[in-house]
Amino acid sequence: MKSQSDNLFHIVRGVCEDIRAAYPTLKGLDLDLERLSLLVSKRGLGCFTLDLPCRETQLIAGLETGLLRSEGTLRFSKRYPVPRLFAGLYMRIFDRELRLRSDADINAIMFLRQVLCLGKKIEIPCSKKRKLIAIKEYINVEQKMVQPTLSWGLDSLDCPSDRDSVHLCDNLAPDLPLYPEYNIGRTAREQLLLQRCQRFADYLAEKLGPFCPECVIDTRQAEARRVGFKHGPGAVAEKCEKYYDKYLFTNWSAKLEGLYPWETTGKMPLDVRLTPNNHEVPAYLHCVPKTAKGPRIIAAEPSEHMFTQNLLASWLVDRISSTQLSRFIDFRDQSKSGKLVLKASLDQSLATIDLSSASDRLSLYVVERIFRRNPSILKAIHATRTRWLRLPSGECLELKKFASQGTALTFPVQTLVFWCIAMAVCYDGIPSDEGLSGFREKVRVYGDDIIIPTTRYAETVVLLSTLGLEVNLEKSFSRGNFRESCGTDAFKGYDITPIRPKTTVSDGPASCQAVLDTVNNLFCKGYWNASEQLKLRQPLRIRNGYGVVGRDAGATGYVSDSFDTVCNRNVPQGPQVGPTGRVPRRGQSHHANNDYPRGGMPLGDPLSAMERMGIVRRTLTDVGFRYRWNARLQRFEVWTKSIKTKSKVLPYHYGYSGLLDGQLCPQEPSAFKTSGVRGVPERPRLVIGTRWVAHSDLF
Repeated sequence: MKSQSDNLFHIVRGVCEDIRAAYPTLKGLDLDLERLSLLVSKRGLGCFTLDLPCRETQLIAGLETGLLRSEGTLRFSKRYPVPRLFAGLYMRIFDRELRLRSDADINAIMFLRQVLCLGKKIEIPCSKKRKLIAIKEYINVEQKMVQPTLSWGLDSLDCPSDRDSVHLCDNLAPDLPLYPEYNIGRTAREQLLLQRCQRFADYLAEKLGPFCPECVIDTRQAEARRVGFKHGPGAVAEKCEKYYDKYLFTNWSAKLEGLYPWETTGKMPLDVRLTPNNHEVPAYLHCVPKTAKGPRIIAAEPSEHMFTQNLLASWLVDRISSTQLSRFIDFRDQSKSGKLVLKASLDQSLATIDLSSASDRLSLYVVERIFRRNPSILKAIHATRTRWLRLPSGECLELKKFASQGTALTFPVQTLVFWCIAMAVCYDGIPSDEGLSGFREKVRVYGDDIIIPTTRYAETVVLLSTLGLEVNLEKSFSRGNFRESCGTDAFKGYDITPIRPKTTVSDGPASCQAVLDTVNNLFCKGYWNASEQLKLRQPLRIRNGYGVVGRDAGATGYVSDSFDTVCNRNVPQGPQVGPTGRVPRRGQSHHANNDYPRGGMPLGDPLSAMERMGIVRRTLTDVGFRYRWNARLQRFEVWTKSIKTKSKVLPYHYGYSGLLDGQLCPQEPSAFKTSGVRGVPERPRLVIGTRWVAHSDLF
């Protein structure tokens, strides 16, 4: 961990050099580095992963409220009580009364945030104590959830014929609160919001239409598309060996059999395997690295559940993209939310809302009411939903939440639920396509990131709390000019998203690629000295072989803004013909043969073939590349490092597994590996190698 903290400190030193270049008259940076060095020597990596991110949270709160509260930090002076560390930047953002300046310096905000949250996302294993605290909180949230109304614990879900028998306004009386901690003394306004939310939920359920697995499969097969059934790349709940044939399906529960018969879903015709056990394996809880504050809790689903969940998930994605709802939801592209964030930070017309543990707090009680008008979706959810979760202690917990993170349905279902909530607050009336069109650039939902009009922020928070969801007030913004959503941070129309590396140590192919990406991202953001500092901190054997490339390069290398101009001017792109009318032989390197020009120059060009050859050689050699002319492909090629993925494939235990895989994935010829057979791939691993790439890929 010491190498991580050392690398982060040197990156901060590089950022300080960039600050000095931007503000030549700024004083105190050297003293700030000394103070930070002292903090790192005492706190180690925790200084970057815990201490400085807390100060960044205070900074963001100051941008939101217009007043900086710097409790717990050493002040610069009594006359200017900003934090002592990097006080020069704080003074360009806040005045002597700690109020946000009307002319707050955008660059100072960017520099300060980059320093404070540089180590926030460093992937380090959490302590056992923090894991136990996270698991305990997970269990507490589950125990406080209200019981669902429908029979989710049985093998068949009986949806009532009277669909109005379940409603979001149920149990709102003070003696029967929906959520006791949120639902004391419900007002008429809150009941009205619930009624409007139910109205939009019914509109959504009818808009999606009935879900018929056979119809979906037939339609996709007719279009030569993926059927929709597929396995995820991650672990499954079954305790098994490293290479596990997920098509074995040793278990197939009765509730899954009701909608997805094993004979037609989980096996090929003439397959002689025995019928799987009528048993539902509980999901298994995993703690995966997130931040130093705590892990991310996910659930490894049974293989047969994940296999069938993906059919409903892919159908929901297709249905949304073909309806009016695509104006507000796009499961494949979050950049549309990022554009609204930039706009909202400038005119303050939109607010952004982030939820805490959204998937863990979304209850079955809410989901069954959101989709009450579409029993086919409810039955499909019931068939593929895992009802029990096995804790690391071995105890099994019956879930009242809809699903944990790690399932294929969590993201699309929670997106649809939160869209109903957002529209219920914004739109008062009978839902219609014409009425919704007026909110096209005002409402957008992507997972648990919600964008709504600022005037509806308070009501949205109330409705979310009423339904048992918890708004993360530290990451929700409605008052100032700062907005954050879907990975985009903005202030007054400027993108101020900092670089948050996950590692700064190149100790393997994956980390080498991550560090290279961080070096290039820092450069593209304008932190040139910081980028160079991180680059120089890597071993020489890692740096060698990477040349300089353009910003949009397809090849692997270090980004440079001047590369495009230099190489486009000096390296010709046309056919290269020698003085005798010949071209270099295939694979022949130019720097090894001086008889051929670097050509492509028009007739009558004053430069001789040898002069042109020298220009090209110097250009590519100066930026760190060997090169050659490929006569077969008629192009310049350069020799560079590349990071490739490799995956060992073991044949399936049964040949029918490969046949079923081939039937479900008709458009995936890449599934046939070099061995010529389909099989169980290990998780792809990165391998560093070298290869010849087209010269044009460097730009």
